[in-house]
Amino acid sequence: MYTRCSDFSRSIVPFQKLVKAESLLSFSTQRIGQQYFRKNVIEECFGKCVVTKVKEQEPSILIASHIKPWIDSSDIEKVHGGNGLLLAPHIDKLFDSGLITFDDSRKIVISRILSIGVKKSWNIDVDSAFSLTKAQQNFMIFHQDNVFKH
Repeated sequence: MYTRCSDFSRSIVPFQKLVKAESLLSFSTQRIGQQYFRKNVIEECFGKCVVTKVKEQEPSILIASHIKPWIDSSDIEKVHGGNGLLLAPHIDKLFDSGLITFDDSRKIVISRILSIGVKKSWNIDVDSAFSLTKAQQNFMIFHQDNVFKH
């Protein structure tokens, strides 16, 4: 159970307890709090991919991707909607792999190690500024400095 308010620091997030080894298998495909995070990201991104503008649907086709990776995030950051982007699978793969990021002007920056063929084939728009919230932009600093492969 959780309660969320507009001041996220006052929200009550899902309790995360230690799990016995024999219970780990049941959690192997879903992190604790992932559904709460996904709901927050969908709301933060107005229910659509920030790059392609494709709307979320059932069954789900978009991925709630952490900007600051789960492993590097505090308990609050792990479920904070501002620490996520709702992305189409191909964009998520590039973002999660550090092959793209967003700069301070909210434009996509492409790693020099990404093939020019991928950029062309996937029609990655490097000229447009995308809709990122202030919270997302704050988390993006970590992605730029620690995940993105310059």
